[in-house]
Amino acid sequence: MTGAHTTTELPALVRTAVAPTLNSDVDWDVFDSVEYRDHNYLSVRDDDREIVRLIRDFFARSGVRNGRGVDVGPGANLYPSLAMLPFCRSLELRELSASNVTWLEQQKPGYDRNWDDFWAIYRVNATYAEVADPRARFRDLTTVRQGTVFRLPTARWDLGCMFFVACSLSTELAEFEKAVRRFVRALTKDAPFATAFMAQSK
Repeated sequence: MTGAHTTTELPALVRTAVAPTLNSDVDWDVFDSVEYRDHNYLSVRDDDREIVRLIRDFFARSGVRNGRGVDVGPGANLYPSLAMLPFCRSLELRELSASNVTWLEQQKPGYDRNWDDFWAIYRVNATYAEVADPRARFRDLTTVRQGTVFRLPTARWDLGCMFFVACSLSTELAEFEKAVRRFVRALTKDAPFATAFMAQSK
């Protein structure tokens, strides 16, 4: 090319914004579990109320009883785990973030009262109503284990949930798809599961 050519540098912030943010770029260990819980789950929002109804009725119809359940990436959200309580003999909460692991361990002996409002929606269904003490069942069934969705074992669990994980861990579509595949492959053949994804998640 002949003649003068001027290159205008994009500001660093703009260049960073257009580059994909991969899961490994984020320090998940410093995630603020309490702030997230307080912002999203101190009361039941209308969209969550509808999700709870859908997964309640779906799991109740599934026919699974005394299964091995998994909640992948529960973070500071217990309502997907609560959805599986009547159908499990064990329930693993597989969580990457160290701060979330600590928060989940603190919930095990007796989870916070805000989750009672979610359980009230579940127990409208007769199968859930049979659980006399959901706090005791949660305490007795759950195991909290630190780990990533990308290293889940294959065909381990009989039912599962993964809520707002794959859509939030990366801006790279390939990582989203890999996370979903790893979750589904971790379940046994024909295992019922529930996943939730937020469009345009920030």
